[in-house]
Amino acid sequence: MTHVNPPSAAQPQPAKRSHGDSAVGNDQANHQVIHRGSDCPQGTLLWIGDRDSVDFRNIYHQCESQASQIAWRAELESALRRPAGAVDRIIVTQSTRFDIASDDLTALGTMYPNASRVNLLGSMCAAISRMPEPFFDAGRHPWHRSNQVLPRFLATHDSGLSDVPPVRSVAVIASTMANAEPLMDVAQSSGATAVWCRTPNSTTLRNIDAVWWDDSVAPPAGSQVWRRRIATFQTCDRSPRHAWIASTSSSADLEHARQGGVEMVVSKPYRIDPLLQMLANPSEQTSADLCQRRAA
Repeated sequence: MTHVNPPSAAQPQPAKRSHGDSAVGNDQANHQVIHRGSDCPQGTLLWIGDRDSVDFRNIYHQCESQASQIAWRAELESALRRPAGAVDRIIVTQSTRFDIASDDLTALGTMYPNASRVNLLGSMCAAISRMPEPFFDAGRHPWHRSNQVLPRFLATHDSGLSDVPPVRSVAVIASTMANAEPLMDVAQSSGATAVWCRTPNSTTLRNIDAVWWDDSVAPPAGSQVWRRRIATFQTCDRSPRHAWIASTSSSADLEHARQGGVEMVVSKPYRIDPLLQMLANPSEQTSADLCQRRAA
């Protein structure tokens, strides 16, 4: 569990993020260092590239909330010109298909020889992920797979999944058993009860903790359609958590799903870690909260 001590009168407040080429967390005199999940503080996460586009904005906010210190450079040349301190992880975002200069990558590796590195690719250059680049020891991944890649990349301690309570229930909504079975196996591996159905039906499926929608039944749709899908399982005493397992979708498709009530979108081919994490952290909403939200 993450514990963050509130700042006292003797502690400086965190520095505000500037809009230009800036670093957050390099100067401890102007930054409150937050230690998360370990007796030893993390080093600095160095983010190089776009952080404001629709592809990367939420990813940057996720990193900002999890990393103890984060430094941002708008481009690789700036990262080489203005080094950050104590860097142990590097994220390089890429919005175009132009190759990154190998000499610049070599120089960056020399500057931070012990840092782990990952390349996140925007919508315009997702196909580059099939082109290996040895510099990125944590791989090259499309932006929509960040929720499967970054939790392990950012982690500094055991996630505790081995302590997941065995009482869980998951409904897998898929068109065929071939589509459903891998997801049922994931749920079963955590001790959950898994059921499969072709269409959502709250009459025959009750007290479900999570609903995993395969895109064979739930193709991309607007937020209103997603609200109708999710309302099928929502009652005054229970509101399951929802995940959508889909082939590559656009940023708009993902945003519509989230607006409609989907908590997690996992792109195919998927890693099981995010789904296991969902099972490890059940919803703690009360019946009154659910009834009020439904009435609204």
